[in-house]
Amino acid sequence: MLAEFLLSWEGLLSCVVGALLLLVIRELLKPAPPPPRVEQYKPKPKPEIKEMTLEDIKDKVGSKDGGADVPIYLAINGKVFDVSKAPHMYGPGSSYGVFAGNDCSYCLGTGSLDAKDLNRSTASLSYGEKEALAEWLSFFEGKYDQVGVLPQPAAATPGEPE
Repeated sequence: MLAEFLLSWEGLLSCVVGALLLLVIRELLKPAPPPPRVEQYKPKPKPEIKEMTLEDIKDKVGSKDGGADVPIYLAINGKVFDVSKAPHMYGPGSSYGVFAGNDCSYCLGTGSLDAKDLNRSTASLSYGEKEALAEWLSFFEGKYDQVGVLPQPAAATPGEPE
């Protein structure tokens, strides 16, 4: 009788449906896999801030081949920033490449890209230019790591009032 039942159409269908039902129930009762392990965010340690001079940063202009072997530093209001993560902006041949290895405070305050305005004192800047410089400083502080300080502001260009 069991053999006849299994060989009949209804019996075969009942067995298949029963097996599928058992598989579904087994899958539903299986414990959920543990969530994937997510690594905790660890902020990159801030670099040590060292006292530097313009002589120390003058060669920190990046490499012409775009490699990371030469960092790109620039100074603003006595703070030295590592802008190496933006060689397309500050590296050799780039839009602001003239700033690399220099104090560009006067340039940022006045909007100048002229090399003669690099390493100049900011004493002659107008109130509005000093505000513009403060905004640029805030931008760099938020985007790039400060790696050094200049012991004193850039020296005035000969003939320039202090």
